Amino acid sequence: MGLAPGVDVSGPPPAGYEPTDLYADAVPCLRGLKAAGFLVGIAGNQPASVEAFLRALDVPIDVVASSASWGVEKPSPAFFARIAVEADVAPGEIAYVGDRVDNDVVPAADAGMVAVHLRRGPWGHLQADWPEVGRATIRIDALAELVPALARLA
Repeated sequence: MGLAPGVDVSGPPPAGYEPTDLYADAVPCLRGLKAAGFLVGIAGNQPASVEAFLRALDVPIDVVASSASWGVEKPSPAFFARIAVEADVAPGEIAYVGDRVDNDVVPAADAGMVAVHLRRGPWGHLQADWPEVGRATIRIDALAELVPALARLA
């Protein structure tokens, strides 16, 4: 889902992250996904300390994980395989959302997942014209577009 710009996750969290540290559309998107009947998970290249913050959100999240707790990070195929194991579903039933073509879209597509490119933030825009962005099944500019886009696939 992504923390908002300027939120430092390189070390241990300060007294605690706040929901305002997230992009404004992140929590509504998670709620919308759950309301639409999707299993909701968050997994990314983050320190393990972010997991407690995410679990404490007032959002029904089924899977929360970080590269630090798993000992493997994107774009490794093992990271994406672990997502399928933790979610207990086939890779083809997973939509992986990310802003980076190299770390998110291509490895998710290689893993057999529905790759979703979120064109926001520096990476989302810098890599939006890469030829590999064509590997994304879905391209969105805001998380509010995700549930309708996934519904169209069903």
